[in-house]
Amino acid sequence: MVSVIKSFWGGLEQQFNQNFSGFVRGYGYTNNSDYDVGSVPYSPKYSNDEDRLYSHTYDMGLRFLSGAFSSQLTGSYQKQKDYNYSSQNGRYGISTTLDDMDQRNLQWGNTYAFEHGSVTAGADFQQQRLTSSDNSFARYL
Repeated sequence: MVSVIKSFWGGLEQQFNQNFSGFVRGYGYTNNSDYDVGSVPYSPKYSNDEDRLYSHTYDMGLRFLSGAFSSQLTGSYQKQKDYNYSSQNGRYGISTTLDDMDQRNLQWGNTYAFEHGSVTAGADFQQQRLTSSDNSFARYL
């Protein structure tokens, strides 16, 4: 098996004043893999031997700090696409499969610190969507 990985990362952090700060980030990678053929009916026409995965994540957040109280709100978005295909037919050819995933997150957390402890409360939300598809005619043979 042969793999090639490309990646990226970028971010920015900003202190707006002594109480407020924020950040934005983006990162991800692409992974290409070649592997041995071997799926039924053992014909290169229907056998996938390559995989390409795209994964990208973007997030941002705001922070507030004043005395013993702090609060943070963060949100993120992640996108993944995983193509499994035959090198003879290409990424969009016969027998190609695609798993396409989106994920969204929103989190809010608050903390109040006392002399001998703290109280923390928060809420979070997550939404996921996965769509799988294929162009395979081999399953009908």
